[in-house]
Amino acid sequence: PTTADLRPCPFCAHAAPQVRLVESDDGRAVAAVVCPECGARGPTEPDAMPDSAAFAWNQRYGFQ
Repeated sequence: PTTADLRPCPFCAHAAPQVRLVESDDGRAVAAVVCPECGARGPTEPDAMPDSAAFAWNQRYGFQ
């Protein structure tokens, strides 16, 4: 997914969050959307698939 496919950060409204590999609580590398402005991180996806991380980020309550 591209930055244009991601909704803005719900905390600081930064318009260009990024899909990155981050370390999970158990030490594995997983995909998550990260806001480069405030550091907010979306839900991590254990399969480390960027598309599923972007989908989870965009599924916030109140958005269609």
